[in-house]
Amino acid sequence: MLHTIVVYNIKYKNFEANYIDKCKRILSYRISEHKKSSESSCCQHESSTGQTMYYDNIEIIDKADIDMKLRTKEFLHIIKRKSLNNQLNSQFNYEIKPLIIQAYTQHRKSSV
Repeated sequence: MLHTIVVYNIKYKNFEANYIDKCKRILSYRISEHKKSSESSCCQHESSTGQTMYYDNIEIIDKADIDMKLRTKEFLHIIKRKSLNNQLNSQFNYEIKPLIIQAYTQHRKSSV
């Protein structure tokens, strides 16, 4: 997986939910961090619940060319799918307003 600047989905093996995240780096490096790092929300969730994720079947669900678009697409996919992101990343809700303001400002510049 040499994909960069993507939104990806990881499914759980024994639980009907998804983990959606974005990655600007090489995706395979990020997945390795999810598997091994005790700071990874995926790793923490697996160890606290006993649920396991399908790391061998990562789905790239979107791509972007800049960070703002990537963050916006990640947000929209999290809303659209049954995702554990709201429980795992409580700071995510605080990023919504600045993201919308930034997207609007960028849109206004490109429209003029």
